[in-house]
Amino acid sequence: MKRNFDKLKEVIKYVIKLQGGKIYTKLRLVKLLYILDREYFKKYGKNLTGVNYKNYFYGPFSIQITNALEELENEGCVKIEKKHDILENKEYYIIILNSHNFNLTERERLVIENILTPYFQKSLGEILDIVYESPEFLNTPFGEVIKFQSEQGSVSTSSK
Repeated sequence: MKRNFDKLKEVIKYVIKLQGGKIYTKLRLVKLLYILDREYFKKYGKNLTGVNYKNYFYGPFSIQITNALEELENEGCVKIEKKHDILENKEYYIIILNSHNFNLTERERLVIENILTPYFQKSLGEILDIVYESPEFLNTPFGEVIKFQSEQGSVSTSSK
């Protein structure tokens, strides 16, 4: 389990790096990771980050991502800044990368880039539309673990 958690942390750092070293809102990060894991599972029949996503408020969610972000902040690898948008009267978080060491293979880096690059220029609203319309999400009851299906027909299982 520790290995999966470490992998998740490395993937988070790399995704933030690919977004120019900072990512606006935790929601965007969670949804990008969901897309990454969904597409990775389709192609390779396994989950890259080891995260179990649940159908929850605001779509797919995993406390594992929140915990990984907290640990990365405690380790000094990321800085999480709380901001306030005066025009929309909303609070949001900017996650800024402080570490540029990534314990990922070259293949893992390329796969992440290939899967996520098309989504980096999309707005949060566009990403949310894609995620909320995914069959995996739509077919999962609220509060249940979302199961991915590979191109070969295998289905992900939860590891509680």
